[in-house]
Amino acid sequence: MALALVWVGLVFKNIFFMTKLFNRTEVKRTRRKLRRNSTVTEDLLWIYLKNRQLVGQKFRRQYSIGKYVVDFYCPQQRLIVEVDGSIHQKPEVKKNDILRQEFLESLGLRVLRFSNSDVNCQIQTVLETIRNFLARSPLLTKERSG
Repeated sequence: MALALVWVGLVFKNIFFMTKLFNRTEVKRTRRKLRRNSTVTEDLLWIYLKNRQLVGQKFRRQYSIGKYVVDFYCPQQRLIVEVDGSIHQKPEVKKNDILRQEFLESLGLRVLRFSNSDVNCQIQTVLETIRNFLARSPLLTKERSG
């Protein structure tokens, strides 16, 4: 039986591996709970990311990748957007964030992090940062030229 391959970062991974890694059904309840109990800051950013409002890109909210659930994920661009509250300033949480980001980046995913303060006080700057990041994306550039 042949396995279909999916391009991830610089290596091919089989679909069986990918389906076991992205948006696993075992984490569905957790993802739902996180969406229902999202922070005001996450809700604010979601207003601008949902319905392809930012550069026509589809973002998903509370998406699981491996054992982690990320705040926002744009699968077409392999971009993760995280909103960090004050708890992320604690040393043990910072250490976990580093491990988490290393894991995500090892899959060829890119991570942008913003503080609650950035999103609450400078939402247009946050959106412009994401927009600029997407505009520089080789994936988006290929789509436009193709």
